[in-house]
Amino acid sequence: MRPKLLVFLLLASAFTACKKSTKLNQGPLSEQDAAEILANAILPEYNGLLAQAGQAVQFSHKLNACGSTKDSLISASNVHANFPSSCSYHLAWTYGLNCATNQLNINYSGQTTYDGAHFSSSMQKSATGFVSGMDAGLPNYQLNLSVSGDGTEVKKAVGATTIKSHIELKAVDLQYNKISGLPVSGDIDLTISDASASAYTYTGKFTCTGNKSGQIILNSGNVYPISW
Repeated sequence: MRPKLLVFLLLASAFTACKKSTKLNQGPLSEQDAAEILANAILPEYNGLLAQAGQAVQFSHKLNACGSTKDSLISASNVHANFPSSCSYHLAWTYGLNCATNQLNINYSGQTTYDGAHFSSSMQKSATGFVSGMDAGLPNYQLNLSVSGDGTEVKKAVGATTIKSHIELKAVDLQYNKISGLPVSGDIDLTISDASASAYTYTGKFTCTGNKSGQIILNSGNVYPISW
C-alpha cells in the first residue's frame, strides 16, 4: 500500500454520474499514479507547493517595509528520516510588499527534484501570487499562488516508465495560521497533463482540512486523502 495516499470511491451512483459527464483519459498514466504525482507536487516533504507556501509565509513575517523588493536564491537538499524520499530544489525568489494593497507579491522559478517511494521527478517550475492578511490583528495569512511546472517522472517499476508531464497548481485563499505557520484551510486546483502528446489529462482539487491533512478529489469523483 502506498504511504500517505489511500483510494476511496464515492457512492456508486455518484461515481457513475460523474463518469457520464466527464471523460476519463487514462492514457499512459493511471489515475492513481496521477493522484500520487499531484500529491507529491503539494506535499512539503517533496518540496511541493506547501513547502514554498511556508517560505512565502516566512517572508511575510520578515518584510515590514512596503515599496521595496527583495531577491533570494534558495537551494537545499533534504533526506527525510521518517519517509522514503529525498529532494532538492534551487529556486530564485522575488518578493515585495505592495503599499497600495498591503499584500506581499511573490514570484519564484527554478528546478525541483525528488526521489520517492514510487516515483523520481525532475521539474522546472515557475510561480506567481501574493500573500494577504498582513494586518497584525488577523490570525491567518491568505495565500493565492499559481504554479506551473514541466518535467519528467520515472515510475519505479519493471521497465522504469518515464512520463513527461505538465502540472498546474492554483492555491485559492489558502489560510496559514500566523502562530503555527501551518495551513488550516483552503483549496488548490490541480491539473496534470501529457507535456508532449496530449495523451492524458486529469483535473481535480486539493482541500486542506487542517492538522497537516487534506484530500484530493479528481474529476472521476475518486477521493485520495493525504497527510504530512
